[in-house]
Order: sequence, then C-alpha cells, then structure tokens
Amino acid sequence: MQSIQTISRAELLRKTAEVIIKAVKSTEIKPEDIALIAPGLDEIARYTFIEILSSQGIPIEPLNEQRPLISSPMIRALLTLLGLVYPGLGRLVDQDAVAEMLVVLSRKLRQSEQGKEERLIPDIDPVRAGLLADSCYHIDPEHPSLLSVESFPRWDRLGHRATAAYQEIVQWLEEAKSQRTQEHFSHPIILLDRAIKGFVGSGSNLPYDQLAALRELMETAQHFWEVDRRLRQNEPISQSQAATIAQFIQLLRRGTISANPRPVRYLGAKQGAVTLATIFQYRSIRRFHRWQFWLDVSSSLWDKGGAATLFAAPLFLREWSGRAWMPEDELEADRQRLQRILRDLLGRVGERVYLCHSDLGVNG
Repeated sequence: MQSIQTISRAELLRKTAEVIIKAVKSTEIKPEDIALIAPGLDEIARYTFIEILSSQGIPIEPLNEQRPLISSPMIRALLTLLGLVYPGLGRLVDQDAVAEMLVVLSRKLRQSEQGKEERLIPDIDPVRAGLLADSCYHIDPEHPSLLSVESFPRWDRLGHRATAAYQEIVQWLEEAKSQRTQEHFSHPIILLDRAIKGFVGSGSNLPYDQLAALRELMETAQHFWEVDRRLRQNEPISQSQAATIAQFIQLLRRGTISANPRPVRYLGAKQGAVTLATIFQYRSIRRFHRWQFWLDVSSSLWDKGGAATLFAAPLFLREWSGRAWMPEDELEADRQRLQRILRDLLGRVGERVYLCHSDLGVNG
C-alpha cells in the first residue's frame, strides 16, 4: 500500500498521472496492468487523465463510457461541416463552431517535440482559427461559406502551414458543394463518410474513445435516415432535405446518447491501455491488475458504493424485515458495503495499491 497526498485535487490528478508515466517509461509496468478506480468519475478527472497520459503516448481506456455524441470535438466539427455544405443550415453554424472545426480538421500525424512518438497536431492553432473564423466566415442563413484566405487583411501573418491547411479545407468544401447535386454524393451519410476518410483517414492513429465516437455517429446517422426513409414511404412528407439534416443536427446537440457501437477491437493482439473506471464498472468487468490507483479515498462515495446509488434501495431487499429504516441501519449497511468493495478490489490486485487523497475537493 502506497499513498499519494496533495492539497488541491488538480495537483493530485497531475501527480497521479506523473507516477503512472514514470513507471511506464521506465518499463516497470505495462499500461494494461494499471487501473484507475474512482467512486465517482467527474469530467475534470476524466479529461485530465486522458489528456496527460495520451500526450505521453500512453493509451487509456474509459470503461463503458456513456456520453453524448456532441461532447466529442470531432463530432461537432463534422456537424459544422454539414451546415456549410448543405443550403439552408446557416442558422446552425456560428463562428466559434467554425473555429473549432478548423482546428480539429487540420490535425495531422506528426512527431512530438521529444521525437519519440507520433501525435495528432493541428496545423491551425486555436488563435489562428479564431482569426480565420472572424474574417473569412461568410454568415448567411441560406448559403454560409468560407471565403478565401486573402479576405483576412493580415493573412500573411498566418504562416504557410496554417494557410495551406485552411485552403485544403476550403477546397474540400467547394468540391463537396459541387458534387452535392450528383445523385451518388447527395446523401449526408455519404458526405460524412467522405469527410471522415478525407480528414481522419483509416482512424488507426486515433485513440479508442474518438474512434468509437465516429462509429457511433455513423451508426446513429444510418438509423436516423432509415427511419426518415420509411416515414417518407408510408406518409409522404413535404419536408426538404435541409430540414431533415437540421433535425439530425439538433437531435445530437440536445445531448442524444447512442448505443455502444460495434466492437472496434483488433482481432489480433489487444492494444494495452490504462483502465479508467468507477467502482461499479470495475467490479462488473471482473478484471485483474498488478497496480490499482484508488482516487479520492476520503470521499463518502466509497461508503455508498459510488455515485450511482439508488435512493432507499435497501428497503427493496428480500431480507428486509419491514421495520422502519433508521440512521444506524444505514450506517451499518454502508459499513458492510464498504467491506465487500474492499475485499473485491483487493482480491483483484497483484502487487500495489495507491491511495490517492487531496485535502480539497473538486469545488475547493
């Protein structure tokens, strides 16, 4: 048993990630032998671990992730792309979305600063993307478009790499608009597929969560337009294609959560990755790891079994006597639950457990 203690939670997350990076870089342990277990996995912790570990070339896999598709920057960029290609969708595209699209779609696989591993690095950084969106995005409810780079008065300050990436995106949009009138390229699913192949490629260089999000998007789009096709067959609808695409974009922006996509695992050797899970998720998959990191060990959620505890759940147990549920009964139930959790977790760790504690929580 080892301990990681800090004052702020941000420092705790950073220090925990540094311990993992140091151990993996020194070949003391493999990423697939490490598990990060939290009673309640908030967005800050999830984002911090994914960003820090991925930036060091260490893959990380959040277990059974159920997040809205719109939370993925790649999905937001593709939806903005739809709004720029099809007419009548200008009200669904704003300058901030265009700037984000320029950053996401300009990412290329390049050597990192250390030169040891390849990473996706955008040719258009957020500052340049914001300047281009302010000066070169033509706002029009019916036909929004991206103007030439010369529309920006000081376009010479953008640099060759950003200018070339922007012109590549503009050229792709113009070709997509010209091919939209052809029957083979008029369907939005075909456009999304071409955009993914054009800007992402095969996806082999993407992390697991981003690749899964793209698959979820394509499966969701296929189901959506299959329903639309059947509705048009049985009930003739005068709704235009632009209105249907607008419904699809608004559906995702409202936070639609799609089902898990078909497995994207490799048929051969499985890529090793650090496991990131809540208590409930980790106990459900029945895995074994050499090292476990228990986050927020001082949190009361450990007693409750995690953040997803149902209210008054003990009252529905078969062995409940039917008498009034008192505070001491709840304390005893929490104590027994904590013992079961600790026995289960300790029974599935090989060498080391890190107890991670910060004096201050997420809200300070």
